Order: sequence, then C-alpha cells, then structure tokens
Amino acid sequence: MNKFSTANMSSLTGMTGMTGMTGMTGMTGMTGMNLTTPANTFAGYSGAMANPMLNTALEISRQYISPAGQTDPVEPSEYPEGPDVDHLALNDAQTRFHLLTQECLSDLRIESTVVGAAVSATLEYGQIPLITLTRPDKEVFRKQVSAVLERRADRADRMAEIMTQVTPQFAYWASVCNLHPERNRHTIELSLVLLHVAMLLIQRFKHEFACPRPAAWTVDMQPPIQTPAYFAWPSGHATESLFFAAMMARLRPGVPGQNERLHKLALRIAENREVAGLHFPVDSAAGQFLGQRLAEYFAARAGDPGAAIEVDCLTCNGDALGESTTAVSRATNEGIVLCDVPAITPAAHAPKVSVKKSDMLAWLWMKARKEKSY
Repeated sequence: MNKFSTANMSSLTGMTGMTGMTGMTGMTGMTGMNLTTPANTFAGYSGAMANPMLNTALEISRQYISPAGQTDPVEPSEYPEGPDVDHLALNDAQTRFHLLTQECLSDLRIESTVVGAAVSATLEYGQIPLITLTRPDKEVFRKQVSAVLERRADRADRMAEIMTQVTPQFAYWASVCNLHPERNRHTIELSLVLLHVAMLLIQRFKHEFACPRPAAWTVDMQPPIQTPAYFAWPSGHATESLFFAAMMARLRPGVPGQNERLHKLALRIAENREVAGLHFPVDSAAGQFLGQRLAEYFAARAGDPGAAIEVDCLTCNGDALGESTTAVSRATNEGIVLCDVPAITPAAHAPKVSVKKSDMLAWLWMKARKEKSY
C-alpha cells in the first residue's frame, strides 16, 4: 500500500486523537484540494457521486436559460498560448500530486552493482551518482538481533506510539509545527508529494538490497503488529521522518527549537520501529542518511533560497554503519546535517552535482515557504 497516496490519507481518521485538527482527519478540511474523494468536483454534482434529482433539475434549467434556436457560444473565455507553471493553480490538488510526482522523478534513476558479496545501489541525477548505499554484510544484522530482542521490554510503554505511527505521522509533525490544513495547505500538499516520491525511492532501494526483517531471524521476535511484506534496509520510517524534519528546516528557517524537536521526533519514530521488532538499528541509521540527502536534493531542485545549487554526492557503507552509533545526523539552527562518521564519504567520481531548478516544484515550494503557523 502506498501510505502517502492521496486516496490513503483518509487513514488518518481516528488515529490522531487531536480532534481539534478537523482537517487532518482525511484532509477533508483542505477546501478545494479534495484529496480523498474519487470525484473531481463538488459532491452531488459529478458522475462519481450522482444525485439524480440534481441532474434532472440541471437539465431542466439548461433548457430554460439556453432555449433551442438561439446561437450557442463557441469560444472559450480564455485560451492559453502555451505551457505556464501557473497553470498548476488551475488543477485540483490530486492532479498536481501526479504532475509533481512525475516532475520530481524525471531526472532520477537507481542503478545497482554487485561486486563479490557487496551489493550497492546508486540514485543518479542524470548520469551522476548522487546517493550510494552499500548493503551491510549478513553478520552486521546477526550481531544486532540480540539488541532488537532486548528492546521488547519497551513495547508496553511505547505501544500507543507504535500503533499510531504505522501510517504517516502527520499528527506528530503537525503538533510540533502547528500545521493546519487551512493555513498550511501548500505545506501539507508539498509534504504529501515529496514523501510519496521519497517512498517510491525507498522501496526501490529496499528491493535492490532485499534485507530480511528481524522476525525472519528468530521466532522470538514476535512483533505486536504485522511485519510488512517488503524488506528492511534502509528503514522507510527513519527516512521519511528525517526527510520531513530536514524539509521543514528549509521551509521555516530560524524557528526556535523546531529543528531540534523534529530531529528528536524522527529518531524516536525510527527507534519505535526497532522496539516493535520491525527494524534493526542499522536500518534506522541508513534511513537518517537517505532522508537527509533527499531533503537537500529536493530543496536544491525547488530553488530554495538557503539551499546550495551544488549538492554533495555521498556514499554510505552499511558495514561501517553497523559499527558506529545509530545517530548519523544532528540538528543545528540552520538545518539537519549529517555527522562526521566513517560510514559516510564523498562519492569517488563526482563529489558534487549541479542541480537544475524545477519551476513546477518551485511553484509549490515557495507557496509553502510563505505560509504562517500562528
């Protein structure tokens, strides 16, 4: 299931407990965005949600106001000369979601290589290696099984968090950032698009590496929630929550305490997946790396005023991650940055890549950047 698809956002209903955030339950408060209904217009008017009485009445009205025998208008009120990024405003949010997803993925591809027992996968921008991950050896996971088993003792205390963080953690993020679907509609829309794109890339990395989850290593893991039917490394929850923290640091620079709180929340969300027996610590560490790098790339792609046009091309060695602390990122007043750890090194052939600004992504990004949260 695509947990960041527009149709699936209705799963937020009943999860948050934050009843004051009326628009967050299914995002229905995002007037005009219409993310959760199959109709592309007002309920009771479209074919998807037919209202026979209204349809009949409209046809009667049409015959009265446009009687037969009169000349019908045959020219549109406006006909655009050509493509224009501002046309995005004339599309509904679900259509923008599809357009921007395609735009964000248009210059990216993932290529994998196998050298002996080492499996690497590289996210390329054009043909330049932007992000490279090298899968940990089996022994790295074996050594961490006991650590994950020990965390079972924390499940009772964290069960509420574990259960309510299965799907997108918007209630947690909105609580820190004071997001409201009326005041922050573009921020939420941008988040949905970019988290969806990040999820697509994460799943491809997982597929290339095919690392078994903890329950595959021992019958004593017994997660309290169902183990997902896709692979472990890197952790999607760690990637997505760190990505959101780094993205908000760009969208709302200088907010006191924001970066630190969102970073701690991202680490907590990732750790809860370990407590649940769904991930290893090395999964979370790789997710931190991937989330931070994706956020920096898309900030550059959107032409964010604080982002560098040239983005660092980095590699992450899974074996080395297993020997280091699980915290490979940290919060600063300026943003979320990577720690100086042996596992993360510059790419050998392209230490930096110049990223071209996307007018479509910039259109939504800058609208989100101007929104207030008070």
